Amino acid sequence: MLRGAAKASGAKAAVRCFSSAAGAASGVLHICGTAEYNKLGFGDSQDREAPVPIPALEATPIAHVACGKYHSAAVAADGSVYAWGLEASGQLGLGSRRTKAHTPALVEALSGAGVTQLSCGSYHTLARTAEGEVYSWGFGGSFFSGAGGLGHGDRQQLETPKVVSAFGGDVRAAYVSGGGYHSLAVDREGGVWSWGRGEWGRLGFGDASDRLPPARMGGA
Repeated sequence: MLRGAAKASGAKAAVRCFSSAAGAASGVLHICGTAEYNKLGFGDSQDREAPVPIPALEATPIAHVACGKYHSAAVAADGSVYAWGLEASGQLGLGSRRTKAHTPALVEALSGAGVTQLSCGSYHTLARTAEGEVYSWGFGGSFFSGAGGLGHGDRQQLETPKVVSAFGGDVRAAYVSGGGYHSLAVDREGGVWSWGRGEWGRLGFGDASDRLPPARMGGA
């Protein structure tokens, strides 16, 4: 049996990430789907039609995994964060302008942060810590295309993780989710927060306005 599946949709067949049945003890990460942009983490362009362990992480127990449109990320049992795939908008958090990480690479900026959950949006990534802090990095938006899903009050692209100031103090996040150009979080009191591009009303405030810093949905 395979469990802990995460799915991301794209133009081609979706990537699926799995933690194996033995994963409760060993945390071996399996992955399958399209290999475009190296988002499978094998360092080649071969699609996998059945779940296969990622060699670079086979000796690293994995506690959590997230799959985005063009990239993937995982949290090891010791809290280390790894990312691989397309890096064009900084969504891997590696602090570089290279276009891809062909195999899983350590996100050094999050070492010791206590990350327990990740969510990969289309061009950005979110991380939540055990203390309820939220980090984000990647595409922040532009003047012409509107906001991204980072939540730092501006449209700056970030190539390394940065704490979202709305969380970690009086408000602590219990869960985060990254979308195409927006993000959401549930706090420990059950409040729902959203930020980023507001077109089509995706932020839930009854309008199509962008919100650069996180805002709490009324009545949530």
